[in-house]
Amino acid sequence: MKDFFKLSVKMLAILLSTCVFGSILVFIAYRINNTIGDYLFVTIPYVFAIVFFYYLLNESIVNREKDNSIYMWLDKLDGSYNFLEILFGNHEVQEDTLENLDRVYKELLTYTGHDIRKLRLLKAYFKSVNNETSYDLLGKLFITFLFGLLATNLSNGNILIYINQIFSQEIKVSPAYETILDFIMVFLLFLTVITRFIKDLFSHKKRTKIIEEILEVCIKELES
Repeated sequence: MKDFFKLSVKMLAILLSTCVFGSILVFIAYRINNTIGDYLFVTIPYVFAIVFFYYLLNESIVNREKDNSIYMWLDKLDGSYNFLEILFGNHEVQEDTLENLDRVYKELLTYTGHDIRKLRLLKAYFKSVNNETSYDLLGKLFITFLFGLLATNLSNGNILIYINQIFSQEIKVSPAYETILDFIMVFLLFLTVITRFIKDLFSHKKRTKIIEEILEVCIKELES
């Protein structure tokens, strides 16, 4: 509960900071020229929406309380990157590819003490890591879908209607400007989603996959 509270406070701080900074800019713009103020006033909700969406996509909204039990670890299977960094981080890469692979092979054998049971356990671990379906990605995809509905509702001039309903002073901007803002927001949301998904799907996968294959070689060598 404490972690969730900290995360909520962080999210509120980011959003409030965006609102305060945007309000200051709008105030300054209106002091300079009403037209500039109107355009900036319409732009701020788009900026706020993009910041809010980016935060949702890059942070886990529901953050479980810390649990150091093996029961919880078996579900997350975290620690593979730290393990590999400790094992191979101090070894300099060689120009010969086979020499690098042989170094990994020997290091894995040394770490497991040539114990075939430990090698099989490590292989099972890395196989699960490589085949794991990211439910977090599905959650982010759902968030993207919901935000897409919101963005569609706010686009096509609707956002200006909402603003004029809330404030007594009528805000006037060019329809072409709103169209440009809609295009920019959709493009940035799409780019953010694609970048994040590619990072989650492919980050570190080559490293863990080759370790799984080399562990298989180690096991077969000991079996023979």
